[in-house]
Amino acid sequence: MSTTEGGDAAALFVPDGDAVYVATHLTQGPWNPEHQHGGPVSALLAHVVEQVPTLVPMRCGRLAIDLMRAVPVARLETAARIVREGKRVQVVEAVLEHDGVVVARASALRVRISDTASALTHPRRPDESPPPPPTQVEESVLAKAGLPVPGFLLALDMHRVTGGLGLGAPACTWFRLRQPVVAGVDPSPLVRLAALADFTSGTANFLPIDKWSSINADISINVLREPIGDWIAVDAVAHVAGDGIGHSRATLYDTTGMVGTGSTVQLVDPVATPFAAASKLARDVTGELA
Repeated sequence: MSTTEGGDAAALFVPDGDAVYVATHLTQGPWNPEHQHGGPVSALLAHVVEQVPTLVPMRCGRLAIDLMRAVPVARLETAARIVREGKRVQVVEAVLEHDGVVVARASALRVRISDTASALTHPRRPDESPPPPPTQVEESVLAKAGLPVPGFLLALDMHRVTGGLGLGAPACTWFRLRQPVVAGVDPSPLVRLAALADFTSGTANFLPIDKWSSINADISINVLREPIGDWIAVDAVAHVAGDGIGHSRATLYDTTGMVGTGSTVQLVDPVATPFAAASKLARDVTGELA
């Protein structure tokens, strides 16, 4: 099976012994081909969390991920520990390491499962209806502009409901993983949600990418319920303060309704010397929208 080289990888990560995973090219992010997108990092951490047993049936109510350093497309060691054990609430911490250095970590709040199905018919329940369902798979804007497509986007299908690159909110897009996160393992609902919720950052970006970079340093996911099916919609809005800090938030849906929310913190910086690729993409997108 292909690992970090070639175009035939069948998963985002390949296991390499106990608690060790090798990233394939399908984890590549948009900023540097040697660094991973936040989605694969989040998904792998969710996978590690789910290997930790619970005293009673539980599921994750919140998954908070810190992207502490650029995560290389390389061999990663993983570890998990229980920070707080209990039969009502459990807190698990998971980390990813490269060459002995922690590059990302997650804190998962897991809550015991009970029966509240009768609450779903309450007349004051808020509207949780999903956006219009995906009807087609769209080509990446990068591919349309003749630019290299980051590996992670090659592992996805997408369908835009509203918005577009650099248009800000409203911005809603459906995403679907085409490849497993870990080779030989069907991704769980939480793992799929973690992989795609990272698009909370960037989906509603209103800043021109040839003049500004906006990289998220985290992703926090509050899970109302586990998603059904493969498609996840990210309905996002982005904000920027005057001191270089941005914030994005999103409502997350499956095709039957709301499944949770996502939020991120961005590092927003002016690009002193615009990259040729970013400038070309900005021109192409502007022309396409005109």
